[in-house]
Amino acid sequence: MCGGFDFDPPGRFVVRLMMEEICCKWAAGGEFKGDARRAASSARQTNVGPYQSYYATNPLGLVSQGGSSPMQSALDVAANICALDTNSSGLPGYATTRRPVLIHCLAFGAIFEPTASGSEHASAINFLQQLSAIGGTTFPSSASDPANGYKWCIGTLAQRQDELRQAFTKIMDDTVTISLIK
Repeated sequence: MCGGFDFDPPGRFVVRLMMEEICCKWAAGGEFKGDARRAASSARQTNVGPYQSYYATNPLGLVSQGGSSPMQSALDVAANICALDTNSSGLPGYATTRRPVLIHCLAFGAIFEPTASGSEHASAINFLQQLSAIGGTTFPSSASDPANGYKWCIGTLAQRQDELRQAFTKIMDDTVTISLIK
């Protein structure tokens, strides 16, 4: 499973986040590629102002395990991205007072199937709920949630593919539409 942040220049993020990997594509001046779960704790943060800041990694994008847990590091990266672009206590984020960053989490894969066993299932759901909360959205406890159950993309391969398509469409269609009238 892998995931990532896609930056849409008007200020909207759509996040495809699973447990294995988070790839952050930062706009303009810098770019971080690789395992964001370790980056927040081990890569040097380079603050060169709004929309120009980044996590400094070596040319291969490699980072080493830092002091924080992988999940906490991913949450820290998300918090940095969701911070206001005027933030002075760390890296400036991409949010403005009028346009917050939204992070939508989608779950798919064997760990989220109803037949999954072990503690990873509950841990993954908790992680996606924390990440969604940072991004100002909700991740449901189950696929049967009437409002956000579409964020669970489970079933056969064909069902998951169809549910992912539907989830992305719903997320993109649910944004506020602005009309300019002359």
